[in-house]
Amino acid sequence: MRRTVLLKLALVVCASALPLLPATAPAVTNICFVGDSFVTNETITFPLRAWMQQKFGNASVGLVTMNAVDVTPNSVTNVRTGSWTDYQTNATGLNAAYTRNYTDNGTITLNGSAFAGTQFVIHYLGQVSGGTFSYAVDGGTATHVDTSASTGYQTVTAGGFTNGPHTLVISMVPPAAANGVLIYGVSAESPAGVRVHRIGHSGMEAADFAAMDQSIWQAGLHALGCNITILQFGTNEKWHNKNPADMIPALTTLIASAKTANPGSAVMLIAPWDNTILAAYNMGQYEASVQTAAGTNAFMNMYQTMGPPPVNIARNYYADSNPYVHPDTAGGQAWAYQIFKYLLRGPLPR
Repeated sequence: MRRTVLLKLALVVCASALPLLPATAPAVTNICFVGDSFVTNETITFPLRAWMQQKFGNASVGLVTMNAVDVTPNSVTNVRTGSWTDYQTNATGLNAAYTRNYTDNGTITLNGSAFAGTQFVIHYLGQVSGGTFSYAVDGGTATHVDTSASTGYQTVTAGGFTNGPHTLVISMVPPAAANGVLIYGVSAESPAGVRVHRIGHSGMEAADFAAMDQSIWQAGLHALGCNITILQFGTNEKWHNKNPADMIPALTTLIASAKTANPGSAVMLIAPWDNTILAAYNMGQYEASVQTAAGTNAFMNMYQTMGPPPVNIARNYYADSNPYVHPDTAGGQAWAYQIFKYLLRGPLPR
């Protein structure tokens, strides 16, 4: 019942909403949502994507990350064979994680009803002594990509397809190379509407992203064409007893990188809701640091908007207990609805 009410309420808001972007906005709006498990487990991003696409059009699911620890977007299937190794500790790249294959065998198959679009953009690392992979769509002719042909963050596009679900197969090509093949992810793209890209994974802090090679991260954000970058951090900082003040320089770095990657784009910071984690600092202190870092950029205070833990426990909005931390399906929808309303107010500051 709660889910039905939220969906109906969202439709009512849509009927009289202001435009997301100015009249000069591009045909596609890419929302790059950066954070931790709150972002990548789809409880928030799935309803947000659904509502935004219902209002502005479906430009497909966007980034599908390759690291197996990441939750695959709803209605997308990711099946791997062979010797792929996942990296997420001290990793680099768009998602602070990637998968790598040093052998001459192995495949990644992506499909499902949400893996749809007219083109699919493979994000990978070009490197000296890199290996070769091929890609093919719907059993068509395979195209080979030599990752040693160039260095740095790279993309290759398989395009020209009818707008709908497709199957993409990435395959290792012999011989094996010293540095193997490193894949960051694949973006499924349709030509008009909104995409909500999920960036990050469980346990991430703002400082983890800030510590990465920012030139690589900027290249990834630029490749996605982020019109709006959302940064949502604070929960893991509390879990790990980090000083809230230390978030400010990290978030400042990420804001600068997002704007360098896509000049003229908007950045929005979200302070997460409260939880029952026992720590040296409280979520109000992390909220204050997030707001300070936001400066003149857009800021959402989910810490106040969603209310204290007893309220959300009574609403059955938590997926876990002792401590109460992550939103369940209903909590995620309530969270996404607040973001949805905020975005519909009109253009964000730039």
